[in-house]
Amino acid sequence: MNFLNVVLIEDLWFPMAAVIALIAVAGLILRYRSTGISTTTKLACGMNLFYGVLIGIMGFGHLLAVTIKTIMSTLPATTSQWFVFPLGFALAIPAWWLVGSVKELSQNRRGVWHRAIALNACLGALLLPLAGPLAAPAAANVILLVWKRRQQ
Repeated sequence: MNFLNVVLIEDLWFPMAAVIALIAVAGLILRYRSTGISTTTKLACGMNLFYGVLIGIMGFGHLLAVTIKTIMSTLPATTSQWFVFPLGFALAIPAWWLVGSVKELSQNRRGVWHRAIALNACLGALLLPLAGPLAAPAAANVILLVWKRRQQ
């Protein structure tokens, strides 16, 4: 099995992204275990990191697969390139931006909480009609972030 075949197997992207996201969260736990950061803040950081990495990898995988299929002329004729490419960017950009916000979340910077809420809401709203269950973590992140913000 060559690289292109592996990239184009859609069923591999979610488990691979989930494992990488779990590894990223494990690294975050190790990094923050002996700091003075509250448990709720650590939880918010971990949840946002997991979701951002998961959706970011899947968005990148979507873009990679669509690009390869377009070059190979195997993208189904019923698929609109005007929809699938922007969809990949609309998933990947906010997801990786969310990942980049985790360090600021751990420092309790005021503006970053609002940005994280907006990024989660954006991803959740985009994923709800396309892949409903993948929008649930975004809702959980928004609830936790709003709750945590009100506690401060």
